[in-house]
Amino acid sequence: MYRDRAYTFTTVPTSVQGAAYIQTANNDKAATAAAFLRFTVNQPVSVTVAYDVRLTPKPSWLSSFTDTGKNLVTSDTTFRLYARAFPAGTITLGGNAGGGSGSMYSVIVQPAEGPAPDITPPTVALSGIQNGTSLSGTVTVSAIATDNTGVVGVQFRLNGSNLGAEDTTLPFSQIWDTTGLVSGQYTLTAIARDAAGNTTSSAPVTGTVANPTTPPTTISTTNPTTGSLAITNLTVATGSAYGVSAAGLRAGGTVYRDRAYTFTTVPTSVQGAAYIQTANNDKAATTAAFLRFTVNQPVSVTVAYDVRLTPKPSWLNSFTDTGKNLVTSDTTLHLYARAFPAGTITLGGNAGVGSGSMYSVIIQPSAPVTTTVDNPTTGPLAITSLIVANGSAYGVSAAGLRVGGTVYRDRAYTFTTVPTSVQGAAYIQTANNDKAATTAAFLRFTVNQPVSVSVAYDVRLTPKPSWLNSFTDTGKNLVTSDATLRLYARPFPAGTITLGGNASGGSGSMYSVIVQPSALVTSTVATPTMPPLSISNLTVASGAAYGVPAVGLKAGGTVYRDRAYTFTTVPTSVQGAAYIQTANNDKAATTASFLRFTVNQPVSVTVAYDVRLTPKPSWLSSFTDTGKNLVTSDTTLHLYARAFPAGTITLGGNAGGEGGSMYSVIVQPVVQ
Repeated sequence: MYRDRAYTFTTVPTSVQGAAYIQTANNDKAATAAAFLRFTVNQPVSVTVAYDVRLTPKPSWLSSFTDTGKNLVTSDTTFRLYARAFPAGTITLGGNAGGGSGSMYSVIVQPAEGPAPDITPPTVALSGIQNGTSLSGTVTVSAIATDNTGVVGVQFRLNGSNLGAEDTTLPFSQIWDTTGLVSGQYTLTAIARDAAGNTTSSAPVTGTVANPTTPPTTISTTNPTTGSLAITNLTVATGSAYGVSAAGLRAGGTVYRDRAYTFTTVPTSVQGAAYIQTANNDKAATTAAFLRFTVNQPVSVTVAYDVRLTPKPSWLNSFTDTGKNLVTSDTTLHLYARAFPAGTITLGGNAGVGSGSMYSVIIQPSAPVTTTVDNPTTGPLAITSLIVANGSAYGVSAAGLRVGGTVYRDRAYTFTTVPTSVQGAAYIQTANNDKAATTAAFLRFTVNQPVSVSVAYDVRLTPKPSWLNSFTDTGKNLVTSDATLRLYARPFPAGTITLGGNASGGSGSMYSVIVQPSALVTSTVATPTMPPLSISNLTVASGAAYGVPAVGLKAGGTVYRDRAYTFTTVPTSVQGAAYIQTANNDKAATTASFLRFTVNQPVSVTVAYDVRLTPKPSWLSSFTDTGKNLVTSDTTLHLYARAFPAGTITLGGNAGGEGGSMYSVIVQPVVQ
């Protein structure tokens, strides 16, 4: 067994019988060097370390090995077998760390079974933003990532902190709302991850946030008795420039004036509320009168305090523990609330002694409130001249769309789940008694500025009325205590808007109507140097006449050139995208270079492949499974995506035999 002892093996597990092993020296049993033993192998191997069961704890380097559950017995002791796969090359093991007791380990080396482990990291680079770029408003941050086996996710980071969740679908991108940040330089990176867990960080890109100094969009919280809530005279003991967020408390909002942390989970009780953006650099402040501000009416002040900090500062003892948490991309903040009269309010320091994070301050009128969204360019949104064909008394809810709000004028149903994209929005309370109406011009109203109108339609009702076909399925649901309503959205200019009847036939429930200023609900990704996407030189091995429809991918669109099948469910990530109408007669084609086309810019190509067909053709192995489905009136197509540079793209045949259906091809620009 050893070079310096006469011990022999007495019981050898069949899994390692006959295997090569390294004869170590028992005199080395107390060695603790981190790089104690090195050797080189010419191929991938499984290394098994036989470690004396009398020795505890095991050295830390053995933690990366797997306990096989098997023992190797010698004339001296029993050894437990721990195994790990290694690629070809140099292998380093640590010392036995036996402390002078027990015996030295043995090393068994066997050729690896199956493919070698993937140790090749992906490559990743940020795109669309260059060093020194001036940034403002809402920005789309993109990355191009490649890997020998495929990239499974990209995590964007801002100043070293995560910017949103990891993006696991192509094209890899993240929306960055800069409106709440102090102007200055911010550094972006992207970390790409492959299926084996290998990661690579991109080169950093530093941009300068320079939001305009014109009046921002404001939220005015109004009490019918006391008027608009005003928060003024902000005074901070350290002189930091605190401010009241214009956007209201919401997921994705910026927590501090000096950090890029964002809110990730917001309790419904404070969604949309006014809050003071503090500075995290003030987290250690202990001044008794640290923060002062004035309110013009009675309010409830909620302090969101870091759960990592104990004990709380004594001034928080006069606040009530709400039992609720506000979660950020940095930590969890617990909510403590207290009522205050109109006048000046004083809060103490955070007293974090350098650890944890600074508190946030949420302010809400004590009485029931209504919310008015005010856009600096167009002014407050006004919804007027409500006319209902049957004379029902509809109205615009004063409270804005929120959990607990009343859905109808003639029922007690309430909203139970509200998507963040429409939280706090103005909505028209309709009447559920009107659910069977079929009048083409059933509901009319006038808006004073361009808006996005979302119709929340009962998912139990099919088919939808034809007038809803001009709306886009958002993929989001609004849930009430009665039903689930699917959101369909469409932009309208200022003026009179007309909607048709619900056409339920007496079943289900009436739709709701949500109205939002277009400036507050739309974002545009501008690529000034990139021309419109062009898909040209379509060449098909079968000679079939494929084409790119003038209208992008949408529910109701035609799938093939030679069939009447239509798309019925389209994931939001590909809605409106350009797509190639293939021919279903080509479903059995096996040609390696079956379809060729040319694009004038980098793109993400998504192949929608029939779930009934197995196995997939080998050329699809270089595509990433997005986990999403595109449903047609014929079948379900699973989406596989891959990035391509500008130039000619070649796809193989469908290889479906006579079963299943032909694939579809979706083409989307990649932001550079």
